[in-house]
Formats: sequence, structure tokens, C-alpha cells
Amino acid sequence: MQALLERIFGLVPDWVVGFGLITLAITGALLVDKLARVVVWRAIGSRNSLALPILQRTSGPARLALCLIAVALVLPLAPLDNELRGTLTHLFAVATIALIGWISIRAVDLAAGRYLQRFRVDIAENFLARKHVTQVSVFKRVVDTLIIIVVISTALMTFDSVRQYGVSLFASAGAAGVIVGLAV
Repeated sequence: MQALLERIFGLVPDWVVGFGLITLAITGALLVDKLARVVVWRAIGSRNSLALPILQRTSGPARLALCLIAVALVLPLAPLDNELRGTLTHLFAVATIALIGWISIRAVDLAAGRYLQRFRVDIAENFLARKHVTQVSVFKRVVDTLIIIVVISTALMTFDSVRQYGVSLFASAGAAGVIVGLAV
């Protein structure tokens, strides 16, 4: 049986086997995510109104994180040449940076939403609530923009050919952070 498998897989190029393993790992991660999501939704139900929005807003980043973990576990086992493995490792690093940025933006969204739950905006003469909604939405946009600039600059710094542009973007994000700090 082992000889038959070696003959069959001996005809398939190594990169096809490697990408097949990576595809299986990602598919397994997505299945685990789906199963975990069903179990958690049934366990929580509609009783916990705070946990449901958090689960809904973090589903995308959680799915990407599971896929990245699966690829990280399978990539060393995949029969790939060093150049392709290096390219995939670099892509993995950029995807991890994007994941951290995505999680940061979602955290800002959740914090802003949680803060704004204190105020009733359905009342016509509630100027304090409208003031806070406006301030939080502007602050959220500024913080989201800073997060995006930092994520893009960090991702650019992983490429040798454009590392200087990443450093320049980091400097501009720092200057923008000082301006926002002084404005608030």
C-alpha cells in the first residue's frame, strides 16, 4: 500500500502536494470555525446581549486567525522549495500584520459602540448625546486612519525594495498622532 501511494504521489509535483496541504489546512480551519461558532451561539443563545455583537463583529478576524494558524502549522511540513516557502512565509507575515490591524479597528469600533450606548439619541433635544456621537465618530475615523497607516507602513517595511516608504509612513503616522493628541 505504501509503495502504491509513493508511486501515485511520486507523479505529482511537490508544489501541488504543498498547496494541497495548505488548502486542506485552511478548509479544516474554516470547518473548525463554523463548528465553534455553532457551539458558542447555542451556548450563549439570546440571553447575553453583550456577547452577541462581539461575536458578530469578531467573526472575520477570528476566521482569518484560524486560517493563519492552520497555515503556520502545515507550512513547515509542506514539500516546497525554499524560494516558494520564503514567498509564502512573507505572505503569511503580511497577512498577520493585516490581521492585527483588523483586530485593532474592530476593537476601536466595539469600544466606541459600547461608549455610545450610554446616550439616547432618539430624543430630539438631547444635545449632549449628539455632541458625544459626533466626537466619537470623528475620533474613531482618526484612530482608524492611524491604524491603517501603521499597518500599511509595517507591511511595506517587510519588503526590502520599499522599506524606506514604510519608514516614511511611520513618521507621518507619528506626526499625525501628535497633531491629533494636541487637537483633543
